[in-house]
Amino acid sequence: MKGNFTTYATLNNTIHGYADGIITYIFDRKTKKLKSTRIEQYRTFRMPKPEWDPQKFSSWDYAIYMHVPQMKGLVNINSNKKTKNPVFYKSGNGERDKIEIKEERLQEKGFAIFGYHLFDVRNSTDITYTRKSSKQLEDLLEYRETSSMKLKYKKEPIYNVVNIYTNFYPTAFDSGDNKYEHEVKFDLDKSYYISKYWENPSFPDMQDALDSFLKRELKEKQNINTLYTKINVTI
Repeated sequence: MKGNFTTYATLNNTIHGYADGIITYIFDRKTKKLKSTRIEQYRTFRMPKPEWDPQKFSSWDYAIYMHVPQMKGLVNINSNKKTKNPVFYKSGNGERDKIEIKEERLQEKGFAIFGYHLFDVRNSTDITYTRKSSKQLEDLLEYRETSSMKLKYKKEPIYNVVNIYTNFYPTAFDSGDNKYEHEVKFDLDKSYYISKYWENPSFPDMQDALDSFLKRELKEKQNINTLYTKINVTI
């Protein structure tokens, strides 16, 4: 299953980092379990590193927690039905069915150690399929993961809200036994691409939401693909 991914991190509703790319997930034909993940190309944008103060969560770099979609919710959807985590089936508008898996911790009482406080931890997975389908891999339309938490040091007046978003949008399915020789490691301090894949009409349009940050504050990490001549790459 091949498609486009995006991931970004925010602190108090301010973006700290953004990455996107093209990725392929290889599943076992019989068990439907995920066998491997292969990244073809990607680009990373990071904020200039602030002066770090260990006693101020507001000065920490949360872009380091960005990651490619892990597909755990998709792979373990049946086991999730048997756990205490609430699973909601929602029929969306038009031609979509949505499955939402939620996990919440430290809701009533937070956790504290050495002056550091953690509170209100939430993880959610939204899986969208074609309406009234059998919910197989080829029926997948979107896959979204969101993680959030509230953090503060004892001297900070209020909690800092951290959110990590990860999204996947499938574009192609292949049931053959293809060999994938090209594989790229996802490194948040680098970019690697051979084309302006983000200009493809199938790529998710994030420009309205991220344009001002990407152009003014976030800086793209160097493209380490030496075969690509970078000429004024813009979003």
